[in-house]
Amino acid sequence: MECKVCGENVAKEIRPFCPECNAQIALVAENILRKATRSLHRTPLVLPSKEIS
Repeated sequence: MECKVCGENVAKEIRPFCPECNAQIALVAENILRKATRSLHRTPLVLPSKEIS
């Protein structure tokens, strides 16, 4: 099996990525999740008053 990112041959790994690429993907995913959760903690969007009633 080949790594889906760099094409390096991966011997019967569970994931379709070599360890180096997998580590990079994990870091990127972690950063995206961190940004997403951070934006959720911001003040909620203020809806126009007519939409509330």
